[in-house]
Amino acid sequence: SRQRHTAGSVPVAPPEESDEDTDVRSALPKLTDEDVQFLQEREAELQKTRYIDISSLLWIAAAIFVMRYFDLVDAVRYDSRVNRDLLFFSLVCFAVAVTCAVYCIVWLETIRKIKDYNSHSPWAVPLSTATGAAALLLATLAVWPVWTYLTLIIVPVCFMGALMALVTISPLFG
Repeated sequence: SRQRHTAGSVPVAPPEESDEDTDVRSALPKLTDEDVQFLQEREAELQKTRYIDISSLLWIAAAIFVMRYFDLVDAVRYDSRVNRDLLFFSLVCFAVAVTCAVYCIVWLETIRKIKDYNSHSPWAVPLSTATGAAALLLATLAVWPVWTYLTLIIVPVCFMGALMALVTISPLFG
């Protein structure tokens, strides 16, 4: 039989597998196909959640950076070149899109436990998509005179950062 040496140079025989170890392994419950499928689905959910958290945090960090670097809040509040009417309508559209998202994510999925909110409320996703796209377009047009071509980077990054911030805090409501 093989021998291994410890730090004290005393030969020690490796432990051999006994019948008792084999009996313990055979006493463990066997996983059924349903158990395996459940575990795989749970792992997929966890992987999806981890990905959303990391990407959400990156979008939020990018939005904070853009807002700070370009003094976005001060520019929107004080710069006379900003079209306030378009900005107001973009905020209204964004509020409608966020309301639809909160309705689907928080109310239907978390509170009422309806996983397929598309069949329950088929109007919510198209309405949220249309008003979100309108909010993005209107906000871009509203601040275009201030940053011109940089607006094509600034507005979408801030838009995604705001959405991801809401998605990140949505589990707090459930």
